[in-house]
Amino acid sequence: FLRTADAILKGEVKRIIPRAERCEVETLASMVEASRALNYVYKVVNHSYTLAKKFKSYWLLLQLDALLPFIAQEVRAYENVVDALAKQLPIGDSVGPLVVATLARELNAEEVKLGVEDTCVYQADFEGRRLLLIKAEGPGSNTGRLDEALRRVLAGWGANATLVVTIDAALKFEGERSGDVAEGYGVAIGGTGVEKYGIEEVLTEYGLKPYALLIKMSEEEALSPLSRELYEACLSAKERVKQIVLENSAQGDTVIIVGVGNTVGVA
Repeated sequence: FLRTADAILKGEVKRIIPRAERCEVETLASMVEASRALNYVYKVVNHSYTLAKKFKSYWLLLQLDALLPFIAQEVRAYENVVDALAKQLPIGDSVGPLVVATLARELNAEEVKLGVEDTCVYQADFEGRRLLLIKAEGPGSNTGRLDEALRRVLAGWGANATLVVTIDAALKFEGERSGDVAEGYGVAIGGTGVEKYGIEEVLTEYGLKPYALLIKMSEEEALSPLSRELYEACLSAKERVKQIVLENSAQGDTVIIVGVGNTVGVA
């Protein structure tokens, strides 16, 4: 259903602007979604205010007043993402694809054509290991089909695969520093859970252990143009990925690295 809705939205954008290129269609579709989210926030606030006014409820107004700082923060985040999308700048949620893209360039990786829509796969050699790098196709606003790409990669190279590393953004608690890198076991991916289930399912079939790297940030940072702190965190995460590969695999092994997130501004 989610992919159908996404395809319909992009189709409508293409119908309105037939000359738009693919990455422009993806970006405009994401801008429509952000605008829709802003409109929804307005409707919720207006509903609460109108309800309080209708019933002359001081308590409802107090509740709305208490929530306004959080609502304002959310609105600023959506305003920032609209601006970033219009300029095709990487956002905080782009850290996963950015780590993979940076690593691919450093290792002179070659693209592998697997025919997965909106998704890129690269192959590189690193210290005697074969690395297969997966990310959404940029530089348009796109999150790719990572579960499908992973399944096809494992169908071709699963016999020697020993490790899968996923990299994604994660919301931080207040008081935590933006750009901190957390790591552990599991699949680092958000959303509705459908794609995460698909990845976990195929990893279970091949008996692979998933390792996760998370770059922490606030909700506002996740939707805003990439800050210097988060860019430096991406570079640190890239180096940590290389360490994880060396620590958890042997020469001749195949390691799969997945950059999760919106790849806007990241080719």
